Amino acid sequence: MTLRLLYGWWIVAAAVLLQFTFLTISQSTVGVFLRPVVEDMGWQIWQFTLGSSPAVMAGALSGVVVGRMVDQRGPRLPVLGGALVSDFCLFGLGRQSSM
Repeated sequence: MTLRLLYGWWIVAAAVLLQFTFLTISQSTVGVFLRPVVEDMGWQIWQFTLGSSPAVMAGALSGVVVGRMVDQRGPRLPVLGGALVSDFCLFGLGRQSSM
């Protein structure tokens, strides 16, 4: 009897690996940039780390809405929306000259 790994499980494995990589990199970069940013901007440590809290909250809340949408209509619309928002944000960062 041969065990065949279905195509969908390769997608799941890739998604888990990418999520693990993203979370590992994003959490470790906070420690690298903490001291230089706090000293350069004159902030308190809590002010620097406060930025990640709304991001986590928005991700948790939008995950419920987007998850339901993906279940009902498929992933194309949420992926397109995420790509457009990312494009807009990256464009805005590119246009920023100073604070």
